[in-house]
Amino acid sequence: MALSCGMDTATATDAALARRVSRVSNDYLLRALRLLTDIHHGDMVDAIICQAIIAANTGHLVDSRDATDEAHGAGGLPGDAARKPISILALAGSLGLPFETTRRHVNRLIKIGSCQRVKGGVIVPAGTLADPRFLHAAETNLAYVMRFVRGLKRAGVPLD
Repeated sequence: MALSCGMDTATATDAALARRVSRVSNDYLLRALRLLTDIHHGDMVDAIICQAIIAANTGHLVDSRDATDEAHGAGGLPGDAARKPISILALAGSLGLPFETTRRHVNRLIKIGSCQRVKGGVIVPAGTLADPRFLHAAETNLAYVMRFVRGLKRAGVPLD
């Protein structure tokens, strides 16, 4: 028994909560990775790189449910002019991938139209994210996030 090995009750409770949260987190992570891999023709590295480009392009924007900011176009998607390009070198560094590997994947994403080269680097344009496959993935991910939050509540995580 863990308590007889010098573990106090609070530590045992924290460890049990951490294990429950880990199970719920793993479920979400695997569902999300499968979803992303499916929209990127089975290539998980393409999926991760595309998501990293999106995050870099839009990370500087403030999200708001009632965004009236001119940067947000139809459907709340930031327009291409509002997207901050990321260089392939910076992208590779952020993901811990070799530059050549990242460059090859980005070139494939450009070739299939998922992203485009612009002054200063690459972006995933709003038109790509408005594609029905990406919209369906966003809606499905919302369902996964809601399932994740419910799982956290069931696991005993206090949510504000």
